[in-house]
Amino acid sequence: MNNTEKCNRWFFDKQSGMDDGPNDAFAENFKAFPYYSIVRESIQNSLDAVRDEEKPVIVKYEFSEIDRKEFKKLIDGLENHIQMCKNTWNDKKFDDMLEYLNGNLDGFKRKNIPILKISDYNTHGMYYDPDDLKSSFYAFLLSKGNSAKKNVSSGGSFGFGKAAYFNLSPLKTILVSTKNDEQELFMGATILATHKNEQGQKLTGEGFYSCKDKEPDFNINEIPEKFLREEIGTDIYVIGLWDENNRKEEMIKSVLNNFWLAIFNEKLIVEIDGEIINEDNLPTIINRYYENEMEKSAKDIKTWNPKPYYKAVAHSESGVSGNYKKFEDILETAGKVKLYVYLNKDLPNRIAYFRKPQMLVYKRTIKKIKGYVAVFVCEDERGNRILKEMENPPHNEWKVENYQISGKPHPDAVKVEKEIKSFINSKLEEISSMNISGKASFLELDEYLNIPEDLIKDEENFDYNGENYNTKTGNVSSEISEDETGLQSTSSEKIKINPTIISTDQVKNEFEGNMDDENGEEESIIVGGEENKGEGGNQLGKEGDVLNNANVNDGDKIVKTPIDVKFRVVFSDNKHFLILNSKYPIENAEIEISVGTDNENDEIIKIVDSSKGKVMNNKITNLKLNHGKNIIEVKFEDNISHSINLKAYEIQ
Repeated sequence: MNNTEKCNRWFFDKQSGMDDGPNDAFAENFKAFPYYSIVRESIQNSLDAVRDEEKPVIVKYEFSEIDRKEFKKLIDGLENHIQMCKNTWNDKKFDDMLEYLNGNLDGFKRKNIPILKISDYNTHGMYYDPDDLKSSFYAFLLSKGNSAKKNVSSGGSFGFGKAAYFNLSPLKTILVSTKNDEQELFMGATILATHKNEQGQKLTGEGFYSCKDKEPDFNINEIPEKFLREEIGTDIYVIGLWDENNRKEEMIKSVLNNFWLAIFNEKLIVEIDGEIINEDNLPTIINRYYENEMEKSAKDIKTWNPKPYYKAVAHSESGVSGNYKKFEDILETAGKVKLYVYLNKDLPNRIAYFRKPQMLVYKRTIKKIKGYVAVFVCEDERGNRILKEMENPPHNEWKVENYQISGKPHPDAVKVEKEIKSFINSKLEEISSMNISGKASFLELDEYLNIPEDLIKDEENFDYNGENYNTKTGNVSSEISEDETGLQSTSSEKIKINPTIISTDQVKNEFEGNMDDENGEEESIIVGGEENKGEGGNQLGKEGDVLNNANVNDGDKIVKTPIDVKFRVVFSDNKHFLILNSKYPIENAEIEISVGTDNENDEIIKIVDSSKGKVMNNKITNLKLNHGKNIIEVKFEDNISHSINLKAYEIQ
């Protein structure tokens, strides 16, 4: 007996019914993007099987290999049946399988077989009852077209979606090791085709790797040690993997597109090949993979972009006003629902739909208003149950036809569909009646976070020589990343300062005292140059040049010298608070403000009020700056939080 595999081997029943051919229509839904699909399907199943809803579900994806010599009955036994399928059907599918195992050289055998291990934690694990066709283990591994989703305690919705696991394997083979409160189970399965053995007997296309034919291993002494599950939950091993150079990126994008809401709400943590995606680093990872907010087709998952939808929820939940709206209601049948809306004239007029597990189900374009994305979420237990019944097997639609009783759509499904449609339409019409400006509020992903208490208290001791507080963690670093509100210097290049929301009283009361730099000299960056032009076409010359200025009467000329000013920005009560640090006192200064955008094109937005100096369009003139810290309250005409680009000059 092979001590590694113990008593496990392949079992194929005698074919007694209709033959199964080489083509697998079962897997067509997952054929195009196998790595993307495996993430969507596996996390969906895990979120449906959550054990403790107060804690996040954890799903891990690990790439490794198994030694063919250690698992000869698993690999060599499978190869024998693939050869039988080839002899029976003479189909290229089986030539490809054999080539995967043996290459093109005579006598060659692939020694190590690549595998993907998918593990979940804080789930129920799968349950097996040979007399219950809806038990989750039976539905997942031992039947076709059978879903355990109607049994809430069974641990998930397992039906056609299991094809995603088999489709990822060139060998169409997986192993399952699971542990629940009462059982520890292990079994393997493969999907081939009806084939004849050496004796000419027809065998089924489905084979099972265990000690007991079509029965899982219950005894831990029968389960190979490599596949033993130590805690409650499930491990699924995909045996053999398609070679794709960008598989990790494809998997991460699937997580971001489909599960960003669950991660944002701390319901899910995902680890892919050692990289963890959680609520803390979600904005940074979204920014890494999605530079802008563009999204093409609602149907083409390769063009999906989670960034604007994430911003709709993140900014709305944090209380950011302007282009972000949040609506809540309790519908008669669907129960508690929410709608988050992000307005921007360049967005695709599209809504993303979620139910309680907080996995994206589908997107739909609704041209009720122009320039928005929205996120609909049903959080109600009853509504979630009804919507779950309305889903199709790939979990990418809600239709009344999917939930029937006596051959007709279930009344609950009809009601829920009407209620959701009415709720969404009414809120979009409400927004339309507000006559909201089409201007965008181009915030970075972490700008909705409040400044921590210790950051406000330590403002007087802030190091204005390049050290920056992370507004989320409070940690200090020497670099400015996407999730930091960092100190910046005026510069000839575009600089974005991300506003951070704090209260007006905090700004006025806490940001007091001296802002002198006592930690060394600052690097001087001079604004201006022959290529820069100011408003109205006046050319800005080099430092110290004499420039024409439209603000000066009687044809007088002034000296307008670009100066280096360190500054930070916070946003509250529809005002931007510019916190400027000057190396020396300036009797007459001027600052010019533009608004940075996602596409790197600055916009000019009129300033309507300033606590200091005089306002002229997007400039503040006649401004006196003290040595050290200066706070200027600025109000734009659109009352929206912006990323600020600033140029400063000394007027002589």
